[in-house]
Amino acid sequence: MNEDRRSAVRLDDVFITYTRGDVSVEAVRGVSLEIRAGEFVSIEGPSGSGKSSLLRAIAGLCETTSGEIQVGGASLPSLSAGELADLRRTSIGFVHQLHNLFPDLTAAQNVALPLHLDGLAPKTIATRVGETFERLGIAPLTDRLPEELSGGEMLRVAVARALVIEPLVILADEPTGSLDQANGKMVIEILRKLNAEGTTIVVVTHDEAIASGAGRRVRIVDGRLE
Repeated sequence: MNEDRRSAVRLDDVFITYTRGDVSVEAVRGVSLEIRAGEFVSIEGPSGSGKSSLLRAIAGLCETTSGEIQVGGASLPSLSAGELADLRRTSIGFVHQLHNLFPDLTAAQNVALPLHLDGLAPKTIATRVGETFERLGIAPLTDRLPEELSGGEMLRVAVARALVIEPLVILADEPTGSLDQANGKMVIEILRKLNAEGTTIVVVTHDEAIASGAGRRVRIVDGRLE
């Protein structure tokens, strides 16, 4: 790894505690981790170990109890709600396991949505979406609704939506968890290709095929990095 590359993500002594009634659960306990631009990092661990909570915190989707998370040098705990929304919209591409596509929008409209929210011109949006579909080899899916797509196709559209904003980092939560072997392999190849082109990738996974292809593997157990 090139030590001169800038830090894409940095975590310093991060704790995440959930309160359920009278019970407090520490999902993440004192995690410190640096991910440099251009890395492909897999976060592994048993179910309930805190890995998805950690990924959601990096994405600004849940708050830390203490500690600091920086994305592209911006400290998430110090950002206002509006500033955090701006950072997520422009710098963090998130791929959900269940895809989270809007059922009444075509694949292209789903991918274009974050660009519309960012106020880009229609011509710029159309160009960016078209280039992203071509880059991922999914141009034939442009006008299809989610119900007309297979699980693997929906996930590739979700990756396109994360990629179209030209993010600093793409975060993926168990991206192959609901796919058959053939579609899972295709998604793995896409992630590797994007990383080879310079995109920073952080994946939470149980999939050995993804993990073995990552440039660095980290493991979390009971909320702590091993």
